[in-house]
Amino acid sequence: MSQAGTTRPDADRVLRDEAGQGHVIPEAGRCRDPVTQNMGDVRSGLPRSPETGRQWGEAVAAASRGVARRQQAEALAVIADVLVIGGGPAGAWAAIHAARQGASVVLVDKGFCGTSGATAAAGTNVWHVPAEAREAAKNSRFAMGGFLAEPEWMDRVLQQTWESCAELAAWGYPFPVDDSGQMHCVSLQGADYMRLMRRQAKEAGVRILDHSPALSLLQDAAGAVAGASGVQRQRHRDWEVQANAVVIASGGCAFLSRALGCNVLTGDGYLMAAEAGAELSGMELSNAYGLGPAFSSVTKSLFYNWATFYDGQGRQIEGAGSSRGRGIIARTLRTEPVYACLDRADEQVRAWMRKTQHNFFLPFIRRGSFYPTFSRDVTPGRHGAGYGRHPRDQRRLRHLGARFVRRG
Repeated sequence: MSQAGTTRPDADRVLRDEAGQGHVIPEAGRCRDPVTQNMGDVRSGLPRSPETGRQWGEAVAAASRGVARRQQAEALAVIADVLVIGGGPAGAWAAIHAARQGASVVLVDKGFCGTSGATAAAGTNVWHVPAEAREAAKNSRFAMGGFLAEPEWMDRVLQQTWESCAELAAWGYPFPVDDSGQMHCVSLQGADYMRLMRRQAKEAGVRILDHSPALSLLQDAAGAVAGASGVQRQRHRDWEVQANAVVIASGGCAFLSRALGCNVLTGDGYLMAAEAGAELSGMELSNAYGLGPAFSSVTKSLFYNWATFYDGQGRQIEGAGSSRGRGIIARTLRTEPVYACLDRADEQVRAWMRKTQHNFFLPFIRRGSFYPTFSRDVTPGRHGAGYGRHPRDQRRLRHLGARFVRRG
């Protein structure tokens, strides 16, 4: 990361027009040719091509109109006890709990709280383990993580997950229940989950500013964070929230992963925190990969626990798996494609799969690769992954079946 106040000599600037659309403005008298991508010197004349000059003028004019409209609109100024930046599950939970304890809370989201972010699009798994089984669960995860995890934090996560799932059930989240009445909290459907969280935040008295990205943190004379400022894109005005506490819950930085819902995870919170003087810890350990078909952004990996994995020659990959063995899959992907066959799921599991994660199958069905029923006559590794295949389309499935790529 560059130090504050420094810029690259050929850096571009981004201005926003009245619709909030970004326009790239080449820096200090230099203009990028849209065809050659070369920089033309315009200090003493016109840019390299007339088209570039037209784009330059249009971008400056549009961005200037947006700046002018925001300057004319009266800025929103709010004072609150707590400001939460980010409207995903972490931000929503933080806002709800703070509001329930009597704090005045403002939550800002660059999208629409309840639909934006990775969880709303992709859903999430939960580590829901009863007390008597937690020690074994911790030992298993501890080994999988290279013995680098903090056991005390694992205890906190397990207990908080147990309590939060009970709270979600009380709010009406439809966890599946078996014939004995036992509730199974394995995963959360993103749309249902985040719709419920928005409703609970509103009922708790949280003030939500949608489409209001935060651009920088405010700091007092001593350097302590005292709020944040940003822009309300749809209202064409700036906003500023002064707060005694600021929670940054704006997600990670995974926009290049192409995983479902991660296109908006652009590291905004990390950058703002670093600019305010924060130190980032553990960033080098963020290297977990989800499994996803090569033609899709869906990275729901749970169902691959019932899969057998094969290399490009149709040979079974020993040790490959979803919960364990992803590293083996990743190493294989360096040199050749990997295929999967869901051949270990019985009839009961198949029915459960259909109920719990509908969008897992959608990319396959939309490509015409799979029937809506399971088939055990799939030739593993040769014709794709086994959620039933079109018998007349074997050659096409050889290339368009469940070939995997690393996401993360």
